[in-house]
Order: sequence, then structure tokens, then C-alpha cells
Amino acid sequence: MTNPNPILSLRKQGYQGKGMSLEEFIITTYCWVDDVLTDLLKQRRLRQRGIKPSLSDAEVITMELIGEFQGLDADTAIWKYFKEHWKAYFPGIGSRSQFAKQAANLWAIKQQLQKQVTAELGTINDPIHVVDGFPLPVSHFKRA
Repeated sequence: MTNPNPILSLRKQGYQGKGMSLEEFIITTYCWVDDVLTDLLKQRRLRQRGIKPSLSDAEVITMELIGEFQGLDADTAIWKYFKEHWKAYFPGIGSRSQFAKQAANLWAIKQQLQKQVTAELGTINDPIHVVDGFPLPVSHFKRA
């Protein structure tokens, strides 16, 4: 049985003490990502050769999702946050460069996960979409 999507749970219940703790959110997100990855890969291997990474792909994607949710937008900040605060949950966390390489190599899987989330949220056909970004100054008025 597939675990419920944690994003849908947040939409229904809220977060920050209203619906679930950060610890519960991390566990639920990991379970959801692991289940979806298992369904997507269908016994196919992502890596054909080389050393098996110390973190699973589900762990890396979970760390990225939680990090982004916490407002951490750089791989260095995400890695540092989990290394300092959640090492017990991610004991295989290695160097920052290993984490960054593994996360970058999962881009195709993350695209498929994003498609699944938008389908589950029912936002794929919405006429307006919020895009992650920041405001840029487009003009600067000066005295003539």
C-alpha cells in the first residue's frame, strides 16, 4: 500500500504543530518518495556500475524536498542542515560533494516525481501556477 503524499497531507492539515511535527513530515516524505521510486523504477537499476552511494536515492530526494520546504535553496545549506540536525535519520550522509553529485544525477527521477505530485494535487490543468523565484527590479527611477 502506498503511503499518503505528504504534500497533500500538508495541504489538508497544515504544518508547524497543526498537523504533524517536522520529524513526522520527514518520515512521511521519505516513505512516500521511497514508494514512488519503487513504482517508477519497477526493479530497474539506476546505476550500472561504480560504488553504491552511502545515501539511498530516496534519502537524497527526501533531504532536498525537506530542505526546500525549510527555505534552504542551495545544496550546501541542505547538506549542512541535515548533517548538523538529522544525522541520526541519515547516517550515511557523507561529504557535501558526494551529496551534490548524487542529487544532480537524479534530475530525471525528480522530474517524474514532480509530474506525479502535480497530478495528485490536481494542479496540472490550473490556469495559474506559482513559480519559485524572487522579485527583480525592472526599472530604477532617477532624477533627470
